[in-house]
Amino acid sequence: MSFGCGVLISAAAYDLIFDGFKKAGVRPLVTGAIAGSGAYAVANWIVSRNGAHHRERSGNQQQPASQGGGLW
Repeated sequence: MSFGCGVLISAAAYDLIFDGFKKAGVRPLVTGAIAGSGAYAVANWIVSRNGAHHRERSGNQQQPASQGGGLW
C-alpha cells in the first residue's frame, strides 16, 4: 500500500511540475519548490516545539508482527 501511495504522489507531482514548466518556466517552478520546502520545514519545527514530543506512544501495547500484530 505504501508503494502504491508513493507512486500516486509521484505521478501527481510529476504532472504538476510538467504543467508548471510548460506554463511558467524553470525560475517560478524552482522558486515555488524552495518556498514550499521552507514552509514545510518551518511548520514542522513549530509543531515540534509546541507539543509534538508529547504525543502518545504505543510502547509495548502492540503485538509483534510474528504474533499477528497489524493484521486486524
